[in-house]
Amino acid sequence: MALVTLSRSHLLLPLLTVIGLVGGLFLLLTASHPYSAVRYNGDPFAIVYKQVRAALVGLILFASCALMPAWVFRRMAIFFHLVTVVLLVRALFSPPFEHSEVHRWVKIQGLILQPSELAKVTLPIAVASFAHWAVTTRPLIKRWLLWGTVVLVVGGTFFLIALQPHLSGALIVGALGLLTLFFSGVSPGRVLFVCILCAGLFWTHRHTLLQPYQLKRIEAALNPDQMTEAGRYQQRQAQIALGVSGPFGRGLFQGRQKHLILPAAHNDFVFSAFGEEIGWIWCSVIILFYQILAYIGFVVAAHQPEPFGSGVAGALTCYLWMQSVLHILVNTGQFGVTGIPLPFVSAGGSSLCATLTAMGLLTNLARYAAAFVAHAERREIETRSGSFHLKLGVGWGRHRRSSLSGAGYR
Repeated sequence: MALVTLSRSHLLLPLLTVIGLVGGLFLLLTASHPYSAVRYNGDPFAIVYKQVRAALVGLILFASCALMPAWVFRRMAIFFHLVTVVLLVRALFSPPFEHSEVHRWVKIQGLILQPSELAKVTLPIAVASFAHWAVTTRPLIKRWLLWGTVVLVVGGTFFLIALQPHLSGALIVGALGLLTLFFSGVSPGRVLFVCILCAGLFWTHRHTLLQPYQLKRIEAALNPDQMTEAGRYQQRQAQIALGVSGPFGRGLFQGRQKHLILPAAHNDFVFSAFGEEIGWIWCSVIILFYQILAYIGFVVAAHQPEPFGSGVAGALTCYLWMQSVLHILVNTGQFGVTGIPLPFVSAGGSSLCATLTAMGLLTNLARYAAAFVAHAERREIETRSGSFHLKLGVGWGRHRRSSLSGAGYR
């Protein structure tokens, strides 16, 4: 069944992209029009207009990533992430956006970017590129040098995002870096050791890295009973919206909580905003959409011919799946309040472009994996001997001398 899905994954992923994009724009319209009318001088469509413009840019990125040869990403991975790092540094020295106290955005020629969202795509590509070299490099000194570089890249990116401050974004990016190592074929024991070490260092220096309000959020998440009334307000309103929805909801555009009662109904709590209108049955369908996307993504990751493709596909799938799960958990009161956008739906041009870029890369890798498996099956039929063996997932099909000439990325 997995191979059948793989053979169609390069078609299913674009289809899921179109469904997610069109459905996300419609759901955003239903959730954002009251806030948009107040925020933008009576224009209920202003937020959706911005999202449509971002979607057009994202579709160009999707098409470019889906059609470009895969070896280009491996060779240009360091450059792509270096650009993101430069933008992260620039964000720290940019003035706060819209009278906030955070430095998360960069304004370039009227274009507003959130570099931490771009890092969720460029960091896995960079780490997978380093991991690919480390796995395929024989000299021990070179391997240790590469691993040190990986730790520096992941830790440096985490540190820059945490300084904005943006704790949830930093944790997601750090987790994606470690997951990339795992999917690239690094020993699970080593990855677990690095996770425990990083978690210990982070918790030991939490008072230095975190702001007081972030520490309070962590303590509230660990001890919900000690949460203040102000801290409970957002999740309480979100739970009310979902609680009164029923099986089929109040009806489209009939929700009440989004009328400036539920904070951030167009972004961090968009699931509750549209959930009140469509009901828990359609909410379950939306959850199923993300699970299908995750399943196809992991199938693509499991059948890559090289460590680079496995690392990128696995990490990007985790990126989309983790954000959807965490967003829903926050909206249902099962996780502490934090700003995590829902892929395809939440307002935010940088987030939408990052999502579409990730889908384009997954489509590209699905196409290469399907071609590789088809080539392997043809060669197996041609040899008609028991000596042919192919192990997929972390590139062993090429590096264990499977006699598949021309397969994989060059």
